[in-house]
Amino acid sequence: MAAINSRRVWLGALVGGIVFFAWSMVVEFGLSALIVGQARMDIAGMNAWFLKEPRVPVPVFLVVWLVSLLLIGYGLAWAYAHLRASAGAGPGTAAKLGLIVGFASGFPLEFAHSVFQPLSARYGIMWMVEMIIGCILAALAAGWTYREPAQG
Repeated sequence: MAAINSRRVWLGALVGGIVFFAWSMVVEFGLSALIVGQARMDIAGMNAWFLKEPRVPVPVFLVVWLVSLLLIGYGLAWAYAHLRASAGAGPGTAAKLGLIVGFASGFPLEFAHSVFQPLSARYGIMWMVEMIIGCILAALAAGWTYREPAQG
């Protein structure tokens, strides 16, 4: 078994987590009205399906969200470093890893939310897609960071 470069795993975790966080912010603050629809978002607000005041201050939420995505980035970077030996290095392996982790983290919970919550199912779809694509992007970024240095 090839030795794992733990320094590159940590660097991949950082890069992957930051990419995931950026994607998450794009989805939540840029694409949500397009995916869910502004009318559905207004209905959810009028019916108090979302809290008017969050349970924790927004800056605290953002820090916890960022740390969570950095931890997912670490898991992806670590798993990619181990998978390289058996599945091969490269973006294909990273993308498959991200797809598997993203599906596992996004589909079951958001499917349940779509079935049992009064929110439009488009919210669940949006949040599931956010997790799946975020994990794929984070794994690709972590894999790109972990790659072997160019020879020559």
